[in-house]
Amino acid sequence: MIAALLFAAALAQTAPPATPDIPLEDSAWRVSTPWSPSSSGYRLNVLADRTACSARGRTDVDACLPWVDAPAGQLHVSLEVTDGDAPVAFALSNERLVVGIGGTEGFMPVPREDIAVVPHDPAGYRQLYVILIDRSASMYDPRGEHPPAMADVVGTLRSEAVRKTFFPEGADVRTGVLLLTFSDHVAGVAGQPWKDAEILEDDKDYDAALDQLLYVPPAAYTDLYGAVETVVDGVLLDPDVAAFVDLTHAYPAVVVLTDGFHDPRAAQTCGDNAAPLTALLDRVRRSRTAIGRPAPVVHAVGFGQPYRPEFHVPALGTERITPELLCGADAGQRIDGSLEKRGIDNASLSMLADAGGGRTYVGEDVRDLATFLAGSVTRLHKWFEVYIRLDAERHQEFRQRFRAPMPLLLQASGPQRVESRLTFYPHPWLDEPRAVLAPGAPWSSRGRVGAILGWVVLAIGAHLLVVALGVAWRHGARAIGRRGLEAPEPPSPG
Repeated sequence: MIAALLFAAALAQTAPPATPDIPLEDSAWRVSTPWSPSSSGYRLNVLADRTACSARGRTDVDACLPWVDAPAGQLHVSLEVTDGDAPVAFALSNERLVVGIGGTEGFMPVPREDIAVVPHDPAGYRQLYVILIDRSASMYDPRGEHPPAMADVVGTLRSEAVRKTFFPEGADVRTGVLLLTFSDHVAGVAGQPWKDAEILEDDKDYDAALDQLLYVPPAAYTDLYGAVETVVDGVLLDPDVAAFVDLTHAYPAVVVLTDGFHDPRAAQTCGDNAAPLTALLDRVRRSRTAIGRPAPVVHAVGFGQPYRPEFHVPALGTERITPELLCGADAGQRIDGSLEKRGIDNASLSMLADAGGGRTYVGEDVRDLATFLAGSVTRLHKWFEVYIRLDAERHQEFRQRFRAPMPLLLQASGPQRVESRLTFYPHPWLDEPRAVLAPGAPWSSRGRVGAILGWVVLAIGAHLLVVALGVAWRHGARAIGRRGLEAPEPPSPG
């Protein structure tokens, strides 16, 4: 629904100017000159021909070229982002890319599972880490022979692997770390309002900030969902945070760490969390598609054992989460003093990370946690291949567009939102060379004129062979016929 609204908004913008067509290499199809509207200088460029694909030192030119596979319902394009004429390293995935195909009712979005993005030419990373740590009393409770959860968390954050991730060295990286805590509200690690928390750009004050986490705070309930909402709709929009993101071109990564449930009041049951979780996931999805703001990735960490280890995230979209889906048979069970003793609400965390385009870790191994945090980096690349598949059963109208001019809209989310538009034009009667779809392969590969020439040569050769055989047959038949005839006897005299 959100993507559809984006395309409706895109239609209301200025239409692209009329542009000459570009013939697709080794194809009878043509494509309009791609058009990327921009008010900020950032543009999403579609690399439409060999000249564009071979620019900026790209070597895999054949992989870059666009193609169309009409029988399989597939398209392939390649993209780069520029600021003016200068290339910009970007992070792109099917989570961050919205694709729309023009139809009779405007642009309609292609499902995420029918888009594949292949990055090329790594270019470091630029990241703002917002680490949101549960500071409820249970994080400080003894755990038998193990230290309190907070001690293990702080130890993990001090580890060399995490430190190198948060504060790397290199000319092509730039990072910042914002340490926040929550219980019944969000605050800095020293208990100050979150607005007063500083973004750390080096590890000079990092250890001192982590030391603050070891002080036991007053007891309070755990407003997990409210904390995530505060970060997504408050912290990331704060002028100081937004200025850092804009200045560094950083990608926000939110890491939420808890050891329990969303438990904002004494009588809260597991089923009570279904409605606020539905609202939170909707907010997170909107934050990742909203125009004019960076799209965050939300990762979720549960430090402990999962309450529902068998849970798997269903394909919900924006549908309402029910108490039964979230809690199973325990929808009416109280959290405080009951369910919280059985483990962590891994179902909420899994759905939160899914909506936020991130990953989930639930466990108590500090080495696994360090590996997870070190892997939360959003890697940047210089250009991307994009494969688009239009399923025959779900997209009848889309598939029909392969027989008529087919407008394509692409929108990419990063520190800046960029888009591009172009139109594919089929030949009125020729649909060759066709792309190649190997048996069992999900995506086609580009067809080549050489393959068509091979078939043409074979066809001509076969035709000449048939003609030659026909001529030989006729001559042979005549020769056999002559030998089979007896010469007539001459008439006798007299």
